[in-house]
Amino acid sequence: MLATIVFPTGLATVVASPEGVAAARGALYLFAVVSFWALILAVRQVSKVVTALLRALLVLLALAALGAVAVAIIAQVALAIGPH
Repeated sequence: MLATIVFPTGLATVVASPEGVAAARGALYLFAVVSFWALILAVRQVSKVVTALLRALLVLLALAALGAVAVAIIAQVALAIGPH
């Protein structure tokens, strides 16, 4: 959710509402948890996989999940700092 502020000069700015920030923070927490779970699952399955192609796929999945966790953490920090 966004709130639009109109200044007396006619300029307008759009700022995030507290409800929107809370919703984004909740979605990012969920995204980080699911990504971390996928990372752990992929790492645990790598030792059980026989074929090299499936092992490479699981390693790629683990790397993607690690990147997703990093993005979620960076987004959390950006939400905490605010638009400065």
